[in-house]
Amino acid sequence: MSAAALGAAMLGLPRRAAAADVDAEAGGKRTWRFDFGPGEVARGATQVTAETAYTPELGYGFDDTATLTEADRGGDDPLRGDFVSTESSATFLVDLEPGDYRITLISGDPAGPTDIAVTAEEIEKIPPTEAEAGEVLELEFDLALVSGRLGLTVTGTAAHLNAVEIEALPARRRGRRPTLYLLGDSTMQTYDPYWMPQAGWGQFFDRFLSDRVLVDNRSIGGRSSRSFLNQGRLDEVLRLVRPGDYVYVQFGHNDATYTVPDRYTPPEDFREYLRTYIEGTRQRGGEAIVVTPVSRRDFDADTGRFRVSFPEYVEAARSIADELDAPLVDLSASSRAFLDELGPEGAREVFLHAEAGVYPNRPNGVEDDTHFQEYGAIQMARLVGRGTAELGLRISDHVMVHRSSGAPRAVDGLELVRASASTLEVSWPASEDADTYRVHLGRAGEEPTFVGATAGTEAAVHFLEEAADYEVRVSAQNEHGEGPQGQVLAVSTSQA
Repeated sequence: MSAAALGAAMLGLPRRAAAADVDAEAGGKRTWRFDFGPGEVARGATQVTAETAYTPELGYGFDDTATLTEADRGGDDPLRGDFVSTESSATFLVDLEPGDYRITLISGDPAGPTDIAVTAEEIEKIPPTEAEAGEVLELEFDLALVSGRLGLTVTGTAAHLNAVEIEALPARRRGRRPTLYLLGDSTMQTYDPYWMPQAGWGQFFDRFLSDRVLVDNRSIGGRSSRSFLNQGRLDEVLRLVRPGDYVYVQFGHNDATYTVPDRYTPPEDFREYLRTYIEGTRQRGGEAIVVTPVSRRDFDADTGRFRVSFPEYVEAARSIADELDAPLVDLSASSRAFLDELGPEGAREVFLHAEAGVYPNRPNGVEDDTHFQEYGAIQMARLVGRGTAELGLRISDHVMVHRSSGAPRAVDGLELVRASASTLEVSWPASEDADTYRVHLGRAGEEPTFVGATAGTEAAVHFLEEAADYEVRVSAQNEHGEGPQGQVLAVSTSQA
């Protein structure tokens, strides 16, 4: 909205910003408008000066007026001619009901430069922006407000506030199908094929759900409950959530990394950040499901039993879910029980462990006791599915977790897709009850060795000798273990 349009639209502003005093405007819009500075007040706007301090009775104002100055440059435009400024930082507060809002700021000085950045609810919404004397910046952004008080923090060497308009956005209606938003870290995220065999459990969660729901995995590596929020990622999701949607929240791994300041979140703060996720989702008609931090490959060497990973964060997640009566999937407990059944050595196939040369993108091999390979990610997704089924929610009826009775059968029907001088590509039909497949290859007449795993039904083996004869076998694997290797496929690489 232009400054002129904003000025022309400034009609019907209540004296206070309190939500109860908002006047309904044409089209049912609810709008709050403020004109900053000591000069003439735009028609219908509420004046805010450098001395306007917030009080609960007023419902708006600055939290601290100590750094504020004001100026009136005159002219015939009450929005552009005067303003309130800070040369460091100032926060303007407005009491509002939780909801989604569009916020427009007018910033400029007819006689001097402008340097301003805007943060709202701990999120940088407007990065540092400059303007020359006489220029007016028109800054607009949307925000999902969770608390009952909007805080707009402006920073800069010449941060001017000329006007602010806050428009309540319309509530969203229930979608045709519920969407499940997955919010978490690298143990949950979806990976591109380049990262094979690394995977997150959110990548495979839809395997255990009906096609009557949608899955939107927003998880991303290196994020904590705090940094995910501060980067605006929760805000993006809350501005999409519709009534009937679900938001799965699993953090803790990065919250505990005290050596990384922008991630670290003490357990007591972690608990309160989860409160924001839960309440923000509920305010928009959705349901937040708290997931306790998934276990790492961390065990007692004497007993072989797995330890609770990040116990303070597990307890904080359980505690806030209990306080707010929020659904809880205790993945910490279920994943640890699953790993105890496998034992420390068996758990290597769950986590990102591979010998040198098995995967081209990891030529030196890898030993990672935090992240999963595809087999492990699928097992964790299955555990979350089972946990969801036990919650008794509407989404529970969409969980489809087949309980197999044992390891999969042998995989037969292998076919050669392509052969080159150094690469063989093979495919096979899907095997019932299989989660992943393990490919074994050897020179003709020799015992085959493991050369890679995949959740799909085809694989490529690289760096082979040219004009050589090989034998390929494939076995299937599920939560009960690995089944027998199937029929042999005799193949040969070509001559270079």
